[in-house]
Amino acid sequence: MEFPLIEKKWFKGQKSLAIVYPNLYYGGVYCLAPLIIYNLVNLKTNWACDRLFLDRLKDMKNYDLVGFTWQYELDLRYIKQILNKNKPRYTFAGGPCVIQNPKALEGLIDFFVTGDSEVILPKILEVYSYDKNSFFNAISKISGVYVPKKNKINSYYCDLDIFYPLYQPMPEKIDKNYVFGRCFILEIERGCPFSCKFCALKEQKPRYRSFEEIIEILNNGLLLNQRNKVVIYSASFTHPKRKQILEYLIEKNIRFSVPSIKVEVMDLEILKLIRKSQTSLTIAPECGEHLRIKLGKLARDEEFFKFAKMAKELDFKGIKLYFMVGLPEQNEDDLREMVGFLERFQEYFNNIYASIHPYVSKPNTFLLKEFDKKEIKKQINYLRRNLNIKMKISSVSTAEKIYKIANFP
Repeated sequence: MEFPLIEKKWFKGQKSLAIVYPNLYYGGVYCLAPLIIYNLVNLKTNWACDRLFLDRLKDMKNYDLVGFTWQYELDLRYIKQILNKNKPRYTFAGGPCVIQNPKALEGLIDFFVTGDSEVILPKILEVYSYDKNSFFNAISKISGVYVPKKNKINSYYCDLDIFYPLYQPMPEKIDKNYVFGRCFILEIERGCPFSCKFCALKEQKPRYRSFEEIIEILNNGLLLNQRNKVVIYSASFTHPKRKQILEYLIEKNIRFSVPSIKVEVMDLEILKLIRKSQTSLTIAPECGEHLRIKLGKLARDEEFFKFAKMAKELDFKGIKLYFMVGLPEQNEDDLREMVGFLERFQEYFNNIYASIHPYVSKPNTFLLKEFDKKEIKKQINYLRRNLNIKMKISSVSTAEKIYKIANFP
C-alpha cells in the first residue's frame, strides 16, 4: 500500500491519464517526472491520473491518454514491449532521452513533450479531443510539443516556482532495493552553469527554485508525506542558497543526502554542513587534467586534492569518483594521468571507489564520436593493470547498445 495517495471520485465524463515509468517500481518510485504529472493532472477536476510501472501495469486501453517518461536509453525495449501488448488511444513521451533524440520513438509514440511538463501538459489537456486530427493539430501549436509530420522539434522551459509535486507516494514498508529509503524528493535546480562538451545539459541554463519556495515545499511536503529524510536533486548543486538550505534541514533535524559535487564551487563551510548528515561523497574528475580542461570541465587536479584534504579533515569515510574511457583524444598519456591522480588521491583517502564508464556520445552535444569498442576495452585493461583500488567498470556491450539507441537513426 502506498502513502500518501490523491483520492479522486470517478464521475461520468471524467478523462484519465496514465504516466508510465518503463522499468521496475523500486527504481521508478524516485523518478520526479511521474510524480509531477501525477500531482498536476489530479489537481484537475475533470482528469484523473495513475502512475504505472513495468511490474505494476494495468490495461492501458482504459485510459484516454498514456505517457511514458523515457529516462534511460535501454528502457526503449520495455516501452516497445508494453505497447506491443496493448495500444492506447493516444500516447506521448517525455524525459531526457526524448529531449536528446525523439526520433528513436517515432512510429511508436504519437507526440512528444520536449520541455517542462509543468507548463506544457496542462495546455495539452485543455485541447484534448477524441477526434485525432483535431487534437494533433491543436497540440502541434503548443510550444514544447513535437508532433511528427505536423511541426518541428522545439523546447520550452519554465520558472521552477510554478509547481511542485507534494504528493510523493511510497510503500509503507520498503526493503534494501529502495536505494534512498523512505524519503522526500527535493529538486532545487535544473540545468547546469558549466559547459562540459560531452554533456547533454549544455544548452539548458541553470534555473534555481527560490529559497522561499523551497522552504514552503519542505514544510508542506515533509508533513504531508510523514518523512524525515530529504534527497536533494540537482545536476550541479550550485544553488546560490545551498548553504541556507542545508542549515535549515539541520536546524529541523531532517536527514539529507546531496548529489555529486562540483569541487570548484565547494568550500569548507558547506562540506561541514554535508558531514552532519552523510559520511561519503561523490565527485566526477572524468579523466586526466589535460583532457578534462579540453573538454570544458575546468576543475584542475589541485582543486580535487584540496577538496580531498578538506573531506579527510572532516572525517568523511569514503569518496566515489566517476571516470570515463573512450573519450575523443583520450590516449595512454591521459590514462597515466588518471592513474597518477588516483594514486595521489589515496594519500588522503584509503577508502576510494572508482566508477569507470565507457563514453557514449549523445546527439546535440559538442563531443560527437563513433563508439570504438576495441579502443575502450584496451583502455579498461590498462586501468585494471595499473590500479589497485576498488573499481566498478560498466559493461562495454551495454554502452554500445546505449550509443546505438541514443544516436538513432
